[in-house]
Amino acid sequence: MTDNLPDRPPALTRRGPRPAPDETVDPVHFVPSPVQDQAPAVAPEPKQQASPKAAKRKRELTFPFSTRLSQDVQETLDQAVESEGITVREAVEQAIRSRWGSHGQGH
Repeated sequence: MTDNLPDRPPALTRRGPRPAPDETVDPVHFVPSPVQDQAPAVAPEPKQQASPKAAKRKRELTFPFSTRLSQDVQETLDQAVESEGITVREAVEQAIRSRWGSHGQGH
């Protein structure tokens, strides 16, 4: 029954990779076409004023921190987070500051 069937259908054997539409464009020396330069004719939306508090807020420099904890310490940390209503980061930072001080921090 399968003796007269070809290994692959004829349509699949003739297909090959097609070049990308921008194959001849050098990405380093790309010059946009005039059509791409035109901005849409839409009136700009008025900018919303940010709250003064948000404008004064500076992004705090932070560093990634990951460590393994024993089960009892993890349970203590979870209890502290739940009972104090703070984040794990706040709990860890408070513990470190209370034990070794806040060298150079205004906290």
